[in-house]
Amino acid sequence: MQSLTPQAYWNQVFNRIQGEGFENASSWLRRYEPYLNKMHGKLILEIGCGGGSDTRVLVEHGYQVTATDFSEAAFALVRDRLPEANLVLHDTRYPFPFADKSFDAVISSLSLHYFEKDAMTRIIGEIGRMLKPGGLFFVRLNSVNDAEATKQQPIERYYYSLESCRELFTDWNERSLHEVTEDYHGRPKVIIEGMFELVCYIR
Repeated sequence: MQSLTPQAYWNQVFNRIQGEGFENASSWLRRYEPYLNKMHGKLILEIGCGGGSDTRVLVEHGYQVTATDFSEAAFALVRDRLPEANLVLHDTRYPFPFADKSFDAVISSLSLHYFEKDAMTRIIGEIGRMLKPGGLFFVRLNSVNDAEATKQQPIERYYYSLESCRELFTDWNERSLHEVTEDYHGRPKVIIEGMFELVCYIR
């Protein structure tokens, strides 16, 4: 039996949950409200919005949100509910269709650990290109200490330690980096969570 492409897999997932992810409250962003609230302009890019739970929190707090995902089914869940958000269908493997220095912050929660290291390096370079000087990147990745790390998955996933995450951000200012455990769809999930500041970007 032929395996699904990542896009087809996620379309199946979001067709199945039919808004469940949107209705669940997203709480992790509350830890960073003091930093987000200080931003001038509040232009935020969310990479991999999925069912829209983080998108909803950002919109409700008055941020101007541009949210991307490559799943048409995910977009169908949030398009009508969040008309304030600018939704862009985009595959993260490719360059983003946004100008340099477009955003005050970029957020990616559990959407970048599907890419091998070379692809991640390119993606992080793109994020640096799109951020304004001093902009912040909030990222959450699978931890090597998560129970799922040793199990076979339907699509490729990568797992990070604090050290391997730091290796991706040698040119950034680490503002926060730690491991957290939280409830994720009814089971404990271990996550590497970080906040990095753009020091400079040279094209």
